[in-house]
Amino acid sequence: MVKLIYTAQKKELIIDGKSIELFEYIGNIKVEEEAFKYLTYLENQKVNGLKLEDMYLYDNIPLYIFNRPTIYRKLNGLVFCIIIIKKTQDKINEELTVKTDDDFMEKVCLEIFNLKCEKVYTEKNVEAVSKVKLFRRLTRGIKNYCRFIFKYAILKKKNDKSTFLVISHALDLNLVKGNSMGYCDTQLGMVIEELKANYNILNFQLLNNKYVIDKTLNCNEDFVPFELLVFYKKLKARKFVDNNLLVDNLSYLEKLDFHFHELDLKSILLDFVMKDLRKSYISYLHEFLVAEKLINKFKIKKCLIAGEGDRGRCFIAAGNKLNVDTYAIQHGIINETSSPYIINSNYKAVLVAKNTFVWGEKYKELLIGHTNIYKKENINVVGQVRTDHLVQNGYLKSSKRSGPLKIFYATQHFRDLLEPATLMLFKALTLMKEDYELIIKLHPGDLCFEFYEDMVEKFHIKNCKVMKDGDLYELIKWSDLIISVHSTVVVEAALMNKPSICILLPKYNDAGGFVKDGLSFGVKDENELLAYMVKINLEHITLNLNIQNYIQENFYMVDGKVTKRIVDIIEN
Repeated sequence: MVKLIYTAQKKELIIDGKSIELFEYIGNIKVEEEAFKYLTYLENQKVNGLKLEDMYLYDNIPLYIFNRPTIYRKLNGLVFCIIIIKKTQDKINEELTVKTDDDFMEKVCLEIFNLKCEKVYTEKNVEAVSKVKLFRRLTRGIKNYCRFIFKYAILKKKNDKSTFLVISHALDLNLVKGNSMGYCDTQLGMVIEELKANYNILNFQLLNNKYVIDKTLNCNEDFVPFELLVFYKKLKARKFVDNNLLVDNLSYLEKLDFHFHELDLKSILLDFVMKDLRKSYISYLHEFLVAEKLINKFKIKKCLIAGEGDRGRCFIAAGNKLNVDTYAIQHGIINETSSPYIINSNYKAVLVAKNTFVWGEKYKELLIGHTNIYKKENINVVGQVRTDHLVQNGYLKSSKRSGPLKIFYATQHFRDLLEPATLMLFKALTLMKEDYELIIKLHPGDLCFEFYEDMVEKFHIKNCKVMKDGDLYELIKWSDLIISVHSTVVVEAALMNKPSICILLPKYNDAGGFVKDGLSFGVKDENELLAYMVKINLEHITLNLNIQNYIQENFYMVDGKVTKRIVDIIEN
């Protein structure tokens, strides 16, 4: 009998009493490609002439598109577990049992492969969010909203300054050198400040992670909490629905062919991945209708969104329906399997912003080549806004190394990503004879502070500091080496002439393409990681990269004028 242990911290096979690392035994898995290919297969099928996106419409808007990123994320986890079991069974000739703390793996074992599965439950010591802080955030937001209303009334009488709607993210709040007001929005902040001269700004801030609430209480942005819109949605949105515009054909959903590699996934997809689909669609419909009401109420003429995910696209669709000028700024790395962006739809006119601002030519070509909703007419290559901070604060100037190797480890927020990556780093550090200093900077969504403290103690990691927050650019400037899995921190590091290493994990194997593009070194185990750290410490290795070509393709220009290019397009 072979036992598979699949938990956040352990992924191994017990064969004849010996422990074998799972992915050394079965090889790596390109799960993003497999999952996206399967999603595309589901989307392209027709039942009674209807595709998946056609099965639930409101005023000719496919509600499926708003829920698509969530469906893909679940599908990704499911497909990954299926491939693990299949590849393991293909290599062994014995009965397989499983021990896991993963919900996807448990369901795959029990419902698809009929395997014995022991579910283990990991205690999560997550600190509760202070209700006082939530109240303070809402109180501040209500004051900002009242201030906006007052200003709107005055400007309306004077017929001066039209209203501009912004949807921003609390996760984009960062400490920046020279900003005495605390945190600032490094994605939209400078753009908003420039637009204030000619527009009355209404900025709704999304709090996707309540554990970054301290940032929102200590920032210089005049935001209104998105939670107020959600509250209004629950209170009023049901009344806004015109049932005559609703087309519900979700009864055809179960007639799709759900086979994946000869496995029938119908039951697990309908009962788990697509569970309560109608309920989710209605929730997005209500958000779309609230967005319409908001735009009409304040006679909004233009709308700017950070990212084009589920909620962002609700506001884009509402703006397009009402003939408002809609703008979206690229929010994170885009690749061939980015579900919020790589869309082929029959409803393209309403779904995409009239102007999407992307970082570089690479992303423009990718969106045009892999979708039918983006065209050269609705994409503008402007660069990445955050690089304006690098230029303005002098971070692009070279500095000389001194003292021990200074390592900046940028974490990420998925537990099945952060734990194996951290263990690999710590194992490498225990093998390292040279002196080092280590700063671990937690991702805004990483809540595992105690995990890092425990592992530091367990591995006897010296000269280490774990930070929940800090000035990202000052940390890069301090460091000699940046280590991550696929954080965009390595991009800023390259711009500041700092080497970086990406830890390649089976489920997240160079997801950002940084190793493929020559931006970072890639490592698969602690021995490879140690070897690169030693070479970088001795300054015996440099990246084989023409940084100017990379900047041209991915960032257009790093000249401190990205904000100006965006504002010029919006205002002209």
